[in-house]
Amino acid sequence: MYCRHLTLTNFRNYVRLDLALSPHLSIFWGDNGQGKSNLIEALYVLATTRSYRTAAEREMVNWHVAGGPVFARVAAEVDRLPSPTKLEVILAESPLAPAPAAGDLSPRPPGGLLQTPATSVRRRVRINGQQRQPLELLGQLNVVLFSPEDVELIAGPAALRRRYLDITLCQIDHVYSRTARRYERVLQQRNALLREGRERAVRPDQFEYWDVQLVELGTTMIMARLRAMHRLNEAMAEIYPRLASDGGDLRAEYRCTVPLEGRPSEALWDPEAYRPSQRTTVDGTALQGPPGAAVVELRERFTAQLAAGRARERQQAVTLVGPHRDDAGFFAGNVDLRVYGSRGQQRAAALCLKLAEVELMQRSTTERPVLLLDDVMSELDPRRRRFLQEVVLEQQQVLLTATDLTFFAEDFLGRADVYGVEAGAVTRDGLGVRR
Repeated sequence: MYCRHLTLTNFRNYVRLDLALSPHLSIFWGDNGQGKSNLIEALYVLATTRSYRTAAEREMVNWHVAGGPVFARVAAEVDRLPSPTKLEVILAESPLAPAPAAGDLSPRPPGGLLQTPATSVRRRVRINGQQRQPLELLGQLNVVLFSPEDVELIAGPAALRRRYLDITLCQIDHVYSRTARRYERVLQQRNALLREGRERAVRPDQFEYWDVQLVELGTTMIMARLRAMHRLNEAMAEIYPRLASDGGDLRAEYRCTVPLEGRPSEALWDPEAYRPSQRTTVDGTALQGPPGAAVVELRERFTAQLAAGRARERQQAVTLVGPHRDDAGFFAGNVDLRVYGSRGQQRAAALCLKLAEVELMQRSTTERPVLLLDDVMSELDPRRRRFLQEVVLEQQQVLLTATDLTFFAEDFLGRADVYGVEAGAVTRDGLGVRR
């Protein structure tokens, strides 16, 4: 799988860009603030429907566009099995969208077009020219992104690790993406009922429907996450010794709000017990799900944990059990890297995790994902830079940004397409590609 052509219109600082991409290694270099990361972000949007840099979609639309509708467009031609695919995401201001909340303090650019209280940005997705739901875009272009901020996957809050698992699994497992979306809706309804219970008496049987939904959908998500963690651990066991100066091991542990300890055997939670050959029905919709003893016991434990925490949930008016509260820990030997790891160890673990993600995606889809490396060389020591360059040359398509080409070995540069980026213009070998 690779992106053969990228087109941007009014995206960040690119008024217009048409860029043919190599199926192998491309390096985009230049000073900070010139638009290198915007290219990485554009491909990430096409893969996941969202930015990794902002939750405010209006920030991705060029502020200085004058006249006509305010919009940004990201489009690509992707070579993938079974046939090439054209992908397109349009971000457009819409007067029909709800107004921003009162007291919104989001930044406004001086002299730029302002988003009025009656407008907001809406996404439209097209696949091969046909309008589709954003969810259908997932899996059309698989990417693995590594940026300096990813060290927070090891050291930061649990929400980042949950989001990481969700984004990874949604790209490779359509059942998971549909399940996660429905789980979020069920969670919102159940939390609304818990809040309502603060104002009036709510009968216990009013929770039964939502509890069943929460358990069925949440169990499917937890089992998929366990399986993904198992496969990530397999890959990290091979990668990390090449990264760590002590040649140690790295492993991830899933921390579940449903108790997994005290299990009768390790095989009970063996992620390979997941077999999408049977189906389960939730709310009238058939979903592929993990059958067998593991899922039956997990459902029972999930249900019991909800019952045990009911009084506390009523008091706090929020659901306390489920994948939305789960976490993961990363350990080098017996050292919890979030608590005791140095910044260098945490950075090495994050890099190892991302490279393991590449292997997970290939194993799950049979296609190599596009690897996006956003200004990571400056954060690594020379030994790890050499290792990463060796790994990059083993991949299919890689897009890499940098502020300094001296980070790279001569033979590495010789095998790359090198582009200069300045003020939203991309050039190669001194020739303008497109402004």
